Order: sequence, then structure tokens, then C-alpha cells
Amino acid sequence: MGWSGGSYTKGNSATGGWSGDASLGIGIEAGRHDTQDDDFASGIDNCIAKDGQNSATANLPMGGFKHTGAADASSNDEYTTQGQLRDGSFRPKFLNPEYVGDGTFYKNTTVYNGGTAVERINSSKSTTVGVNTTSVSGDTIQRWDLQGYNGTDYVRAVEIAGRVNGTPGTVCPGEFYVRVGDSTGTVINTAFQILADLTTSLPGVYAKTTANAANVFVASGGLMYRSTSSLQYKKNVQPMTTGLEAVKQLKPVTFNEKSDDSGKLFAGLIAEDLDKQGLKEYVSYDEEGKPDAIHYGNLVALAFKAIQELEAKVASLEAQLG
Repeated sequence: MGWSGGSYTKGNSATGGWSGDASLGIGIEAGRHDTQDDDFASGIDNCIAKDGQNSATANLPMGGFKHTGAADASSNDEYTTQGQLRDGSFRPKFLNPEYVGDGTFYKNTTVYNGGTAVERINSSKSTTVGVNTTSVSGDTIQRWDLQGYNGTDYVRAVEIAGRVNGTPGTVCPGEFYVRVGDSTGTVINTAFQILADLTTSLPGVYAKTTANAANVFVASGGLMYRSTSSLQYKKNVQPMTTGLEAVKQLKPVTFNEKSDDSGKLFAGLIAEDLDKQGLKEYVSYDEEGKPDAIHYGNLVALAFKAIQELEAKVASLEAQLG
């Protein structure tokens, strides 16, 4: 009978083994010994030798137990330890992709710094693809595709990616973007993008128009706020004292923008002029306290006050003329 299901049964177990044979008057027989010895040999052949001479030929159930005292892995077909995963000295293939066939070499590392995990996704690419070749503008560092099923295959719904945007120096110029599938299910478009110069793009916003007034203010630090006018957001409300005289000192100008080479002519006021005039409530200042922009919407209040003062003068003149 021998080995079955991982258990060994002696060939003469039915008689109680060799002691049973003796009590039954059954003598020692070479054939019975040979059968049992063959069973032993078969069982030993099915064992994994501690020196690695025999290899497993099927899955090995651990019965809820675990391997301990394992050495650190040195190749992708070896066990890796928890310690290696934590310190980043050995990365599974799915976390450490190498050359993926699009001209880009990827490598991930994790460094534990004071208990904080820092995940680095490195990309290097050049004419000769491989490790430590210079990245060039346009290289995709990493891309995540969030996909949905169309009945046949999984297709992109959202694409999130980081790319190189310039020539690497002590830091690497980069950009980040999010793209989404359109309502027709046929095209994926850029929905959000941040460039190396911190330009932020929301392409879809331009197509959404409204007759409502502008209500977004961008502060010098880049934070965006919703502009409001309700009394619930205001305090220390007082009647204005500046009006016509302040308006008379304003210096309207026309100008071209330095960042626009089209030659388009603009009209407006100069923030520094309003600052010098003392109309600081209409000026936006940068982080160094220098005049940076004008709250043109708020100047409406100054214009209204000037009109009211003019109206009062007109009414007074009309009264004098009788």
C-alpha cells in the first residue's frame, strides 16, 4: 500500500506489522521486506530533500503555516522577505517595471526616512534606452489608466500621468495631467493640466459660458477664492467718502501686454498709480507688498459715488437757476 495522500502505511499493517506476523507464526519473508523497502524508497523519492536535490512537482499547501528564516532574494524567481519589501532593496516585477517597449525605462524605489515612506518613480530615456540615460522633454514618467468594460474589452475612462517638460537639471521640469473619456465614448480629452511654469489649464471651462458676472479671484500665492457681495460676508460697512475727486485723478491708459506678441491693444489703469493716489482698497498686492493688480469690479462703487456727487452738483445748479 505504501504512501497515499502523504501518509505511509506499512505493507503488513493488516496483521499488525512484524510483531503481528510473529504472533501469527508468519516468518520473515524476503518478498515482504522487498515490498516494504520499495514503499520506503518511493516515499523518500517523493520528499523534498533539505539540500535541494529533489524539487517540488506540485503546489505545496502550507496548512496555515509560513516559511521562516528565509534568506534575502536576489532574483525575481526567489522568495522575498518582508524586510526587503519595506526597505525597497527588492521590488516585485509589478512594482518595478523595466523596459516596457515604448522607449522608456522605469524603476521604482522606496526609502523609509524617519518612518515616512517615500515612493519614487524614476524614468530615464534617451537614444539608447536603458538605466541612467538622460530623460528628454515629453517622456512619460508614469501613467495610470482607470478603465471600464465596454462589453468586449477594458478601455480608458480616466488617464492620469506625469511627464518630463524640459531639460533635467538639479530638478526635472515636469507636468501633470488628467484626461477623461468624452460623452460619446470615442475620444479621451485633457481635462486638467499643470505645466512646469505652474500654468494651470482647464480646457473644458472655456466652452462652458454664462451671463453671470466673474466671481473667481486668484491671490498672489495662487489660491483661488469665490468673490462674493452679500452682507453676510462683510463687516465694518461704512458710507464711501471718496468719489468724484478721486475719479478725476485717475489716469486711463492704453497698452500692450509684454506676454502677448500679437500687438493687441488693451485699455485700463495702472495699479501703481492707484496705490500712490491712496486708493489702496482697489489694488491687489503681491507677496512682497508691491502693487500687482486692480480690483476693477470694485471700481464700480467709486464710479457710482462720483455719479451721485455729480448729480448733486447738477441739482444744486438747477436750483440756483430757478
